[in-house]
Amino acid sequence: MEKDLATEPTTRAETAAEPTTAVETAARETPGAHVTKADVARADITRAGAAKAEIATIERELRLVGRHSSMGSSSNCPPGDRLERSASLLLSRIELEGPLSIGQLADAFGLDASTINRQTAALLRTNLAERIPDPDGGMARKLRITDEGLRRLHANRAWATDGLGTVLADWSPDELATLAHALLRFNTTIEEKEGRPWPRRAEDAS
Repeated sequence: MEKDLATEPTTRAETAAEPTTAVETAARETPGAHVTKADVARADITRAGAAKAEIATIERELRLVGRHSSMGSSSNCPPGDRLERSASLLLSRIELEGPLSIGQLADAFGLDASTINRQTAALLRTNLAERIPDPDGGMARKLRITDEGLRRLHANRAWATDGLGTVLADWSPDELATLAHALLRFNTTIEEKEGRPWPRRAEDAS
């Protein structure tokens, strides 16, 4: 007679070979307990449902992050010094890697060269970046961050950091470390899947 895999109790060897679930763990901790394939399937469905709910919560909260005005302190960053998000990202990349061409920036951000041209034109108009010959002798001219660009980039970074410090003032060091590590892992996971890693200093990636 054929065995019914949906109700046949798993052997110890089968249980050890399969991914650990809450049901299997409980069975291992309780001598004489039997775990059926149906028990394992139900536990996996429950776990998948819980993960989907958590992912939905993460999506919602990430969507809401940008709406908080308390993320920065306007008294620390005058309106004339504030950078658009695109400008901040471009300047940050150039600061980390040195002068970059339009093509290199387009590859780094996964954008069309026309989009990067439009965004960098704004940096050039406001003296936040300047065009220079390729230091390595290449044909394409490159963009280099100016002293004014560095000043405003650092001012905006300090503004954002101060704002976050205010928001997170009541968090413990352990809670801050947990959030920092989770965000780092989240971002690096996206970068790995897209194939476009963001350059980080050694102290930033620890």
